[in-house]
Amino acid sequence: MSELERRIPQVLDRLQLRLAYAYLASGEIAEAHAAFERAAREEPHAFEPLFMRGVLHLQAGRFEEAFHAFVKAIELAPAVAESYNNLGVVYWHQEDRESAHRCFETALRYQEDFPQATANLGVSYLAKGMPHEALPCFELAVRHFPDSARAYNNLGVAYCYRGAFSDAETCFQHATRHDDQLMAPVRNLAHLYSCKGLDMEAIRARAHSATLSGHDVVDVSPFALCLETVTRPIERT
Repeated sequence: MSELERRIPQVLDRLQLRLAYAYLASGEIAEAHAAFERAAREEPHAFEPLFMRGVLHLQAGRFEEAFHAFVKAIELAPAVAESYNNLGVVYWHQEDRESAHRCFETALRYQEDFPQATANLGVSYLAKGMPHEALPCFELAVRHFPDSARAYNNLGVAYCYRGAFSDAETCFQHATRHDDQLMAPVRNLAHLYSCKGLDMEAIRARAHSATLSGHDVVDVSPFALCLETVTRPIERT
């Protein structure tokens, strides 16, 4: 077999990946998924198509399929922190919070500077009733993502647990300014207004939150927090 013949399958594999990412960029999710599937079939031991299949399954709420994709991706590349983070998000949606917590910790063992996994670990700490451990996780996320509505929402919840309601309200309002389609901060404002006796503001906020997006929003009663899914493997040198 010539060198060209050996390289043709690799070139075609990368072509399918480029095509899949092009579909993603244009919002053609079904076509992107099909392209990643083709890339995975053509190169069954390639990490990236498996990882991206897991991402698309996770975003579509197909948690069992996402689980298998990320587990296989970890078998192929066991030191990629993003896979553990996303597997942790899957476990959370499957209501296995202990496994989710371990995955977020494992992700941070492989990559200490990983704000998405740090933020998710903060969500897990809050669910465990450990707001003091959660607060620095969310503060780090805000420093890394100063324009992230999700990061400000989670920081606001941590402030609520510590009784800093004015700071929490500021964070939730900041989140809604950055993303007026995210449901979590609007719902949290409704709860905060209700606790403060501002019933009309609470009613308006609840009505508005019912019309908004809840992707990767999870309940740590009575608040709504946002998990962070990594949507593409991070290239590191």
